[in-house]
Amino acid sequence: MTPNFDDYADTIRSLPPTPEENDVLNSRFLLGSEDRLEVYYAPLHGITASARVVIVGLTPGKSQMLKAFQAARTLLSQGWRPPRIFDEIRRRMAFAGPMRTNLITMLDKIGVAERLDLPTTAALFDDASGYLHSTSALRYPVLKNGQNYSGTPNIDNSRFLSDITKANLLPELQQHPNALIVPLGRAVERALAHLDLDCSRRTLWGFPHPSGGNGHRVAQFKSEYRQLRTAVSDW
Repeated sequence: MTPNFDDYADTIRSLPPTPEENDVLNSRFLLGSEDRLEVYYAPLHGITASARVVIVGLTPGKSQMLKAFQAARTLLSQGWRPPRIFDEIRRRMAFAGPMRTNLITMLDKIGVAERLDLPTTAALFDDASGYLHSTSALRYPVLKNGQNYSGTPNIDNSRFLSDITKANLLPELQQHPNALIVPLGRAVERALAHLDLDCSRRTLWGFPHPSGGNGHRVAQFKSEYRQLRTAVSDW
């Protein structure tokens, strides 16, 4: 499932300046469905070839999907073209808000900034963005019963979802054979574990999901701190 941006560019241009759900959650952008699952197109393309850190979320939610379409429409109207459009969308969407703050705090504490010779991993979202590739186990938005997919059914237990992961995430990770991989949450870890990829030694297994809604984040980070710091040191 590898949609082409050029096939959607004219449709994106025709969207309202601030798209709403019904503008994008429709047959024009539906990529596939199975049972109660649906996967939709969003203008999320490209790869940071120079990346030394790859952060892997689960899947873009509706909010991220709308922001991506709004950004793409605006940039197209300003005359931007790929791959510059893709780089800018990723920069704008890379774990913004409190999630980014939590992510930076944890990455700094386990020594990632030191290994990259940066004062702080906040630079990954600014001047050192060339060191970061942010992506998702399911690159394009997946909904279950019309709501954001949260990991059930497990990706590895769904042929429909695992095929998407193998078609999109696997090639991305193969292009970064030495990058540190940061999976956000258990569902992403399970997806990584079932890929045909030798990445275990450079993956931060047990890294807490940085969402403010993750009530176990602080306790999990404390529990996993030593092994996470060791993994970064050995990377």
